Amino acid sequence: MAAAIGGRSDYTSVDLRRFARRSGDPDQVRRLLAVALILDGGSRSEAAKVAGVTLQIVRDWVLRFNEGGPDGLATHRAPGRAAILNDEQRARLAEIVEAGRITNGQVVDVTGANRNTVKKHLQMLVSASHLVWHGSGKATWYSRV
Repeated sequence: MAAAIGGRSDYTSVDLRRFARRSGDPDQVRRLLAVALILDGGSRSEAAKVAGVTLQIVRDWVLRFNEGGPDGLATHRAPGRAAILNDEQRARLAEIVEAGRITNGQVVDVTGANRNTVKKHLQMLVSASHLVWHGSGKATWYSRV
């Protein structure tokens, strides 16, 4: 069995409870109180039971606390997907939109996206009343509302 991971000694359980009272993030409060219980001499199993999580999760919380202190236990949002278009493509697409007439082919040329994907996105913009649909078939084009 592996050795237990030690906790930081620069914070006391009283400090963590004080942080928990001030925190507006309920998940961070739960993590802080679990780590405070451990600092008070409670077992990690006991902290896991009180927090309603597994022992592995408590271990991860202790590692996060050791690395970043109380702020390390805050809930962080995922950064999300990277932008599909670079700045040059975005500028070119803005020029096309400002010109007033947008075709599937123009958007495909700028973005490099699949023609059917572009068509679906343009149709969604029409449904949301951001664009107006003109023509049909290969002669289809869109304009701003």
